[in-house]
Amino acid sequence: MAEVYDNVVFAVLLCSYVIASEEEEGQQIELVQLRQRRVRRAALRRFWVRPWLTEERRQQFGHYSNLLDSHLRLEDPAAFQNYTRLTPELFDERWNVPHAVGALDGKHIAIKKPPKSGSVYFNYKGFFSIPLLALVDASYKFVWIELGGKGHMSDAQIFGDSELFNGLEENALGLPPPCPLTSNQDDLQDMPFFILGDDAFALRNYLMKPYSRRQMSREERIYNYRISMGRRVVENAIGILANRFRCLLRTLEQKIDTVRDIVEATVVLHNLLRLRNPGMIFQEVDHEDINHDIMPGA
Repeated sequence: MAEVYDNVVFAVLLCSYVIASEEEEGQQIELVQLRQRRVRRAALRRFWVRPWLTEERRQQFGHYSNLLDSHLRLEDPAAFQNYTRLTPELFDERWNVPHAVGALDGKHIAIKKPPKSGSVYFNYKGFFSIPLLALVDASYKFVWIELGGKGHMSDAQIFGDSELFNGLEENALGLPPPCPLTSNQDDLQDMPFFILGDDAFALRNYLMKPYSRRQMSREERIYNYRISMGRRVVENAIGILANRFRCLLRTLEQKIDTVRDIVEATVVLHNLLRLRNPGMIFQEVDHEDINHDIMPGA
């Protein structure tokens, strides 16, 4: 009787061992297959653009190079210039601010407090954030953004540490040379091209901002009106961006690098939508009424 019991116990243990070995082997196979799938996915995502599409082939087979640059520029220079006209011309036409090339402003993107960060990301508004500093053209498109700052930093501090500041200081951005504001023969003073900012930035040859004092003259009030109207382009663009991508209106709980990627992606999509669908709802942007008063938009 005891011998039969021992045989039964041995058979049960042997069966359990075989089952455990098969399960362990199955888990190892699944782990290997999972690693292979990850490697295969990484290999598939290595190139967003096929490597054979080189710059030479872009220039040779691209529609822009063939149709616009090679044909339209030679056959109809006026149409080509209208298609590729510079931003200063648009600022002069739309906002009556000649020689302006862009408007600069910032927005705090609310985030969850990063671990072990202390008060580095805590801003003066009372929440944790990553500052978005943006330069916007007259068509509400983002020309340049900076997301490398931390919440406690001011717009002027982020601008002073940026490559945009260095490029403007060294005159390395390819801005047009200074020229008179108008064709009036009585006003031949050369004026540089500039960007528009608010009181957070220092006044420079390449950055204009409104007067901040009271009891201004009529000419100074007109200047403030023009500069402020042109500068509101960046406020409208940021407002349109946040209203279009509502995640920017709430607190983002992702990691810092992920938040920066999200904001950069929204800016790229915003510019793409502005290029593909330039028409937008009239109430979303600033405009003037019949009395030339500014009606605020988004």
